[in-house]
Amino acid sequence: MSRESTTSVPARRPLPAPSPTATSHRWYVLAVLFAVYTVSYLDRQILVILAEPIKREFYLKDWQLGFLTGTAFALFYATLGIPIARLADRWHRVNILAASLAIWSAMTSLCAFSASFLQLAAVRIGVGIGEAGGSPPSVSLLSSYFERHERATAMAIYSLGTTVGILCGFVIGGWVGQVYGWRAAFLVAGLPGVALSLALKLTVTEPRSRIPGGFVSHANAPGVLETVRVLASSRAGRLLNGAAVAASITFNGFMAWLPVYMIREFSLTTREVGTKIGVIAGLAGSVGVFLSGVIADALAKRDARWHMRVPAVSTLLFPATIWLVLNASTATTAFALLVPAYLLALAYTGPTWAVLQTIAPANMRAMAAAILLFLINFVGLGLGPQLIGILSDVFEATLGSGGLRIAMTIVSFASLIGSLCYYLGSSSLAADSAAQK
Repeated sequence: MSRESTTSVPARRPLPAPSPTATSHRWYVLAVLFAVYTVSYLDRQILVILAEPIKREFYLKDWQLGFLTGTAFALFYATLGIPIARLADRWHRVNILAASLAIWSAMTSLCAFSASFLQLAAVRIGVGIGEAGGSPPSVSLLSSYFERHERATAMAIYSLGTTVGILCGFVIGGWVGQVYGWRAAFLVAGLPGVALSLALKLTVTEPRSRIPGGFVSHANAPGVLETVRVLASSRAGRLLNGAAVAASITFNGFMAWLPVYMIREFSLTTREVGTKIGVIAGLAGSVGVFLSGVIADALAKRDARWHMRVPAVSTLLFPATIWLVLNASTATTAFALLVPAYLLALAYTGPTWAVLQTIAPANMRAMAAAILLFLINFVGLGLGPQLIGILSDVFEATLGSGGLRIAMTIVSFASLIGSLCYYLGSSSLAADSAAQK
C-alpha cells in the first residue's frame, strides 16, 4: 500500500459537529455577539434621542429627520448586506464581523464633526455600510454553535442586543446630549466599539474547517439568486420574510419617532425621555425578546408551528399598545403603557431568526440572513420612519402637533399584516423544516 504524499492537498471537510471545546466556548461566543449587536443598536438608535437638538441646530423638517433616522442608514445597510453575506458563507466570519464593527464604530464617532445636514447624512450612510457586515455573519456563527432545538433561545439572547442597545443609546444620548451636547454623545457611543472589534478578533473562534491558503470556506456556497430560489420554494419561508418586513415597518417607525413625540407632546427634555424610554425599552423589551424565544422553543417541542405562532400573537397585540401610548393624557401614563408595548415590540425577532436558520440549508444561512435583513431594513427601516415623517408634515397643516400622532397610528397597522403572515406560515413550518434536516 502506498503512503500518502505529505504534500497532497487535503479535501475540504464539511462543517464538523461541535466538539466539547466548542460546546464550552459557545456561550462565550454568544455573549460577545450579543455585545456586538448591542453596540450596533446603540450606534443606530442614538440619533433618535438626539433628533430634536439636531433639528434645531440645522433647521430641519420632519422628512429630513426621517431620512437621517431611516433611509440614510437603511439604503446601504440593506444593500451591502447581501455581498457581505456572500463572503460570510465562504470566508472567515469572525474577520468580517470584526472589520465591520470597527468601521461602523469609527463612523459613529465621526458624526460628532458634522457641520450640516448633508455631512451628517453622509456619515450615517457610512455607519450603515459598516453595520451591513454585522448580523449576517453573527447569525450564521450562532447557527454553527447551537443545535436546532436551542436556536430560538440562542437567537433570542442575541436579539436582546436590540433592547439593551436601545437602552444604552437612549440613556447615553439623553444624558450626555443634555449635559455636553449631541456631538459629545456620538463620540461616547462610537469609541467603545473599536476596542470590542479587537477583542472579537482575538478571542472568538471560527468553527469551520480551514483549506489551503488560510481561508475558511463553506464548499459550494450558493449565491443570492440560488438562496432566493430555495427560500421562495418554501411557503413558510415566503411568509416568514413578509411577516418580518411588515413587523419591522411598525417597529422602526415607532422607535424612530417615539422620543420626538414625547418631547413635543409633553415638553420633556432629552435626558428625561432618553432615561425613561431607555430603561423601559431595555428592561421590558429584553424580557419580551427572551421570553418569546424560550416560550417558542418550549411550545415547539409539542408543535413546531409555535415557532411562528408566538410572533403572530405579539405582532397582533403590538399596534393596540401603540394606540394606548399615543392617546395617553399624561406623560406618566404614557411611560407606564410603554411597558406592555416594549414587551411585545421585538418579541418576534428571536423565533424569526431561528425559523429562518432552520429553513435555510447550512451553506446559505448567512445569505438567507442577509436577504431578510435587506428586506426588513430597506423596506422596514427605510420606509417606516420616512413614511411617518412625510405623513406628519402633511397632517401638520391641518392638525398641528396632532399630525405626528395620526402618522404613527397609521403606520402601526403594518404589524397586523405581519401577524397574519406569521399565522399562515406556521401551517407549513414542520414540512419545510424537515426538508433541511
